[in-house]
Amino acid sequence: MKSIGATPIDRNLPLAGLAAAITAITTEPMRLVFDAISSDETQNVALDLTAPGGLLILVLASHVTDDRRKASPDKEVVHTLGIPHLPSNRDLAAEVYELLPGWFESGDLTPTETEYIAGGLAAIPAALDRLREGLVGPRKMVVRPPETH
Repeated sequence: MKSIGATPIDRNLPLAGLAAAITAITTEPMRLVFDAISSDETQNVALDLTAPGGLLILVLASHVTDDRRKASPDKEVVHTLGIPHLPSNRDLAAEVYELLPGWFESGDLTPTETEYIAGGLAAIPAALDRLREGLVGPRKMVVRPPETH
């Protein structure tokens, strides 16, 4: 998994141990925390990890309660949308799109491996079973509906 960018954090780690695992990696204050999951639970852990004066960025709507915000008035919580067509994102998106080819050429980014699943829509239950059993790994599974019999 490290070859595709995994970090030292075990993704199966119980949420209760997440903050301790992260703070074991660095003693530096975390002035910027990006919660790519943004569930109610991860938002609270992320807010706790955000340093005073820091910024917590969420990909889903904030569920940080008013009481938690009042307890941490020096921490900013924002919600972001990665939609390149939004006026606020256009300049950054244009820059990223210019840089993407170079990132792929250098290997800094690699495309996700794709596995085509034969059998059309009827193959989805078996593919999901493989996914649940952890047999898929870092790849995208694709079915072709016209192959459904």
